[in-house]
Amino acid sequence: MAINVSLFNDRAEFGTYEVGDYDDNGNQIQVFNTKFTIWCGKQNQSLNQQYALLGSNITDTLLIAVRHGQSIDRGMVVQLNGKLYNIINISVDNRIGLDVYDLITLREYVKL
Repeated sequence: MAINVSLFNDRAEFGTYEVGDYDDNGNQIQVFNTKFTIWCGKQNQSLNQQYALLGSNITDTLLIAVRHGQSIDRGMVVQLNGKLYNIINISVDNRIGLDVYDLITLREYVKL
């Protein structure tokens, strides 16, 4: 799949939720802790891909491309344009070259 690098116009913050301070009632508050921020580009899913996902539980997803080389894992949370997303899948491209990108499938954040 050819990826247009000029469409990398969004900043994605990758991080985790960690236990922070306590609120007024004594409950612990979870705080988003950013590990790193990278440029990314949203990718469109073809109709074939959308139809293939209909039978699974991963519909209503967002696909982004990032430059290969970051240590991204499925336990991370992504903040993109003010919204939080869980990482559903990571398609890693292990080729050697300058134009190597990983595709990350995101779904709106749900506490795990």
